Amino acid sequence: MRPIRLFLAVAALTLLTIGNDAMAQTKLSSRQLYSQFQKPDTRYRPFVRWWWNGDRVNAEELIRELHIMKDAGIGGVEINPIEFPAGDDTLDTKPLKWLSDEWIDMLKVVFDEADKIGMTCDLIIGSGWPFGSESLPRDERAEVLLTYAKEVPAGETLEMSLFHIFKEIDPGVTIVNPRRTPELVSICLAPDPMNGLEDAVDLSKNIKDGVLRVDVPEGKWQLYAMVKFESFASVINGAPGAAGSILNHMDAVAVRHYLDHMTDAIEKRIGPLSGRIRALFIDSMELEGNNWTSDFAKVFKERRGYDLLPWLPFTMFEVGRLGDVKSFEYG
Repeated sequence: MRPIRLFLAVAALTLLTIGNDAMAQTKLSSRQLYSQFQKPDTRYRPFVRWWWNGDRVNAEELIRELHIMKDAGIGGVEINPIEFPAGDDTLDTKPLKWLSDEWIDMLKVVFDEADKIGMTCDLIIGSGWPFGSESLPRDERAEVLLTYAKEVPAGETLEMSLFHIFKEIDPGVTIVNPRRTPELVSICLAPDPMNGLEDAVDLSKNIKDGVLRVDVPEGKWQLYAMVKFESFASVINGAPGAAGSILNHMDAVAVRHYLDHMTDAIEKRIGPLSGRIRALFIDSMELEGNNWTSDFAKVFKERRGYDLLPWLPFTMFEVGRLGDVKSFEYG
């Protein structure tokens, strides 16, 4: 590559990284652009993920590490509390609880020192992924709605416990939530093939003491059940206080409550976050299959004009871990 082409490539790269505020300034000359590239402002330098393992942090060590990163040319950090690695030496350090006064005080130490030495801070929402907490109210925990479909023998009496259905359909997640609760939403018998919803036979009245009992007619029939699991999964690699149940990311009220609770707790202790951090961010949107919330059907009907629930057994696929489809040939 000729020197002039190399220079133009460098100038173009610099333009892409200098931000909106710089772009709004008077157009820079080629010499000025090249000078910025040689000695970039701190805000244009690399940022790094800063793991707070198990939130076992103290002021002296945090300041030491900030200066090490500054001296290495790092411009900013993403503060990320995370579960302490299993089996590793804790070095007699004390774990701090997410959003506790002690933990927030450590944030202040970092914010103050970063401001002093010209570094930028971002802060993760919660800890691990997807975010949640150990004290999350039951009505704000993630939910998943799943379809159970099974061909049943014709001309025979079918007896099946709901426990069997729940076990068969149990969602595959990374960390099972011990508080998970299955709930039967609907159950029906449908001919194969079927011509319309009117062909489906509701079996909800055929359940007694947790056992389904039905005389299956002659012909080819499928049993369909819709099951909702509430509190079905736990935060992956969450630090103390921010582990536990996953937040229902499909519930706008729950999400707003979670975000407000986090920022309110921090700002009550150390004042406004504005000017202290550049952004709050999330690590990942791997929701473990979370696909439902309490008003989903109501809002769908308001927007689309018909009830979604009767159609779900015949339109949803069999899914496994993370909500991935296991089979497209299902029911």
